Amino acid sequence: MVYFQYMKNKDLIFSKLTQKGFTLVEVIIAIALIGIIGSASWFGISAITQSEIMTGNRVGVVNLIQRSQEEVRAAAQSLFDTIQLCDYEGSAPCGFDNSILSEYPDVTERTLVITETQGSELKTVRISVEWQERGILRQLDSITYLARPPDPLPGSLVGVVRRSNGGQPLSGVSIQLTFLSTSESISESSKSTVVITANGNSANYDFGDDINGKFRLKPGKWKIKATKSSYKAFTNNGQAIDIAPGEENVLNFIMQFSPVPPPVCGDGKCKSPETCSSCVADCGVCPPPPVCGNGKCEKGEGCGSCAADCGACPPPPVCGDGKCQSPEKCETCAADCGACPPPPGAWLMDKCDEKLSTI
Repeated sequence: MVYFQYMKNKDLIFSKLTQKGFTLVEVIIAIALIGIIGSASWFGISAITQSEIMTGNRVGVVNLIQRSQEEVRAAAQSLFDTIQLCDYEGSAPCGFDNSILSEYPDVTERTLVITETQGSELKTVRISVEWQERGILRQLDSITYLARPPDPLPGSLVGVVRRSNGGQPLSGVSIQLTFLSTSESISESSKSTVVITANGNSANYDFGDDINGKFRLKPGKWKIKATKSSYKAFTNNGQAIDIAPGEENVLNFIMQFSPVPPPVCGDGKCKSPETCSSCVADCGVCPPPPVCGNGKCEKGEGCGSCAADCGACPPPPVCGDGKCQSPEKCETCAADCGACPPPPGAWLMDKCDEKLSTI
């Protein structure tokens, strides 16, 4: 009974407490606390957002500078001596441009300045990037040094030349390669037999060194022209061949048979075996034969056949006149040309004979 009364009084007290509610002061304090916490959160989120934007901008700028440095290094492989003339406005010889800036909307300008340092073997590369950040113009500079790159490994070109009429390997084809950067040329001829190179490629022409097989073509673009009589010239449709460094590049091609027609008298072209005697229409009238007595020593005339034009022939040399003249020599005319020198070893033989005679 006592326990029941205690539980009843407890429930009554709790009911009165829950019905009492919050005072006005408590509500105001709660609202103020919520406002303070909200403001702090907003400022914190705003600061984090701004920090993320700034970090993103700077990461993008660093990435752009790294890409720009790689562009310069790549160009220096073939343009090291003139790379100081390059900029990002598309000037020769590098042809850089600022089209990649579209990938970085906040970047406003990118500049490149290359100067020589300590002679021509070392160059200073300065890349500057400007961008807008919260209404403020920012700039980041990068300075690197560029040394003359080593010569790239040479490459080679091999392949099989075949005839269009039958498909067999064709020998005697003159293959000329011209390096587009320097106009340097190198030639090879195709062979009648096909061999397997050290790299496992079939070839009847090979631009490797004939003695040791080393590659000798500079990496880059080469123009090819293959010629042979009675065949059309092969030029790979005017497309350059890109020789990769340190690789044996393969190009197989077919020479189109095109027999040369015999010359036709009257086509206005004096071609062998046409001559003035066989085709006057193409080669013209033959010049008249030389006439002895016209005062001109012409082809076919000489002192023996026409002294009137070419003069009298000189008298033959006389042995004993004190002049060693052709065909005189020491064996035929010692009086004019002197005695012939002793044969090699004759002095030693004389000395040996002297010693033997004294024994």
